[in-house]
Amino acid sequence: MVGPALLAAVMAFLINVVVTPAIIKLAHKFRWYDDPEDERKIHDEPVPHTGGVGIFAATFIACVAVLWYSEATMAGMVPLVGAFALVACVGIFDDFFDLRARWKFLVQLGAAMLVVGAGPFRFETLSLPGIAYQLELGSFAAPLTILWIVGISNGVNFIDGIDGLAGGIGFIAAAFAGLIGLLAAAFEVTILASSLAGALVAFLVFNRHPARIFMGDSGSLTIGFVLAVLPLAARVFGSSGLGSFGFVAAVTLLFVPILDTGTAIVRRLSRGVAVWHPDREHIHHRLLDVGFRKRTTVLLLYGAALLFGLTATAVVALPTQLGGTVLAAVVLSGAAAFQVRLYRVARRRDAEKYEVREAGVPAPAADAATGERDDGRGVRKHAHNGQAPEFPSRAYQHGVRSSERERRPTGDARG
Repeated sequence: MVGPALLAAVMAFLINVVVTPAIIKLAHKFRWYDDPEDERKIHDEPVPHTGGVGIFAATFIACVAVLWYSEATMAGMVPLVGAFALVACVGIFDDFFDLRARWKFLVQLGAAMLVVGAGPFRFETLSLPGIAYQLELGSFAAPLTILWIVGISNGVNFIDGIDGLAGGIGFIAAAFAGLIGLLAAAFEVTILASSLAGALVAFLVFNRHPARIFMGDSGSLTIGFVLAVLPLAARVFGSSGLGSFGFVAAVTLLFVPILDTGTAIVRRLSRGVAVWHPDREHIHHRLLDVGFRKRTTVLLLYGAALLFGLTATAVVALPTQLGGTVLAAVVLSGAAAFQVRLYRVARRRDAEKYEVREAGVPAPAADAATGERDDGRGVRKHAHNGQAPEFPSRAYQHGVRSSERERRPTGDARG
């Protein structure tokens, strides 16, 4: 099973490493850019946002080709692959035409219902490895699984805010999911996870700082959806006597996007705004706000994802699975406590900055030689002479030149 998994990863890598440069050229030609005017963005220069097209194409082609060649159970994978294609297509549509959040949510909901309704892809029970008692979910199994798929899909989208962050975390999670699939003898899971991992390695070649392309919603939704369905598929196709890739292991593996999504939902509901209302308070924003540089922030979150991946593997593979469960509880509790502490520190920093502005202290001056200023986090930004950075509007990006703003890109690349 290792051979086909490596074949899928290499095939996906080669496809995406060829496709992505072509997408970058087309994006510059037709001005398919990410909008840096959005206050949540931390880049100044327009960057193509269509990298998800290559991620989807490479993952889909490699997975289907290897499964077909290996004569695996293709029929059982049809609902997953079909829903995967549906989510990717709506992401691509959104990258070009800025689809409203509610419509994206409805399509994700439909794709999740397709997966749950077309087969046994659901969490039927909740249990802790090493403990005999199991909680039968009964009629709650389908709603919980749908919530899981939609939540993880959006969770990866939430953490896509710094060069290489979502792609790297997605790669780490996919790699550990493939390893767990190997341990549980879930061939189809290993092939799908390996295909995604290979495609993401190729994408990261072009997405590392300074990024030449972003993944866009087509990429983040694709990654999130695949990572969400992998544990469900492992429960169907796995045949090993090892502990199953159950809910505890799945939550542990994907705890970085889960933690960020959960705190975002609580934060927005507590403020009386819609859950899908955007803000600039995700975990990577907060790490930047307390003083970490962008590269350090990415490496810290990579390390967290790696720790959660190792812990999830331990939950499934340790002979004494109760020990793995205790380990997971300790690690996840520590991560949650860190997030709470980080949020409080960032809020205090925000309050201090507000007090400074109210006191009339001038902002850091721009460097006379470079025209740049330090934004207080060790990140150099162009000063733009006190004006907003210039960039093409969304209408301009798609060939409709605005009469009010005929601008050209300036500024440095997103970090």
